[in-house]
Amino acid sequence: MKSWKFRKKPVIVEAKQVNEETWVHTSRGTLIASPGDWIITGTSGEIYPCKPDIFEKTYEHVEGNKYQKKPVIIEARKAEKLTEVETLEGLAIANPGDWIITGVNGEEYPCRPEIFEQIYEPLSVKEMILHELEERQKIAEKDYHRSVNPFYFGLVTGYEFARSIVEKYLKDDEGGKESRA
Repeated sequence: MKSWKFRKKPVIVEAKQVNEETWVHTSRGTLIASPGDWIITGTSGEIYPCKPDIFEKTYEHVEGNKYQKKPVIIEARKAEKLTEVETLEGLAIANPGDWIITGVNGEEYPCRPEIFEQIYEPLSVKEMILHELEERQKIAEKDYHRSVNPFYFGLVTGYEFARSIVEKYLKDDEGGKESRA
């Protein structure tokens, strides 16, 4: 199943942190919010729980109980059939055509297509290549610092060079949105 990279749009949501275990009834199933989790009311009124570490990485406070999504990059794929998705808060169902999102910590969750279009935008080909090179460079840097092997230093340098070439010569595009729909 083909997956694509997307960026969260800076939409505003309402959120509150819970102090006790709370059952959250969503259109995809009943999920459990643990103490400290956030319960978010999204752009279309959908309600869903979010773990505190993920909330901190993906939202910033605006005012009161309003938060704005940070422009983090996620990966998503379309469900081809009815699919059970094991989320951090419990089992959820993705219907055919729904998006299955892999979040910032590798967690998965389903999203209806109309909501997905409101809150995510596809990366351009240039942005996808630059993001992939950056991710690989980070891994090579960690490996270099862990082992001090000159091979990894060469990889880091190579990824830096590749990113500079892509930034200089590859033109931006619309991201091929039509091919992902």
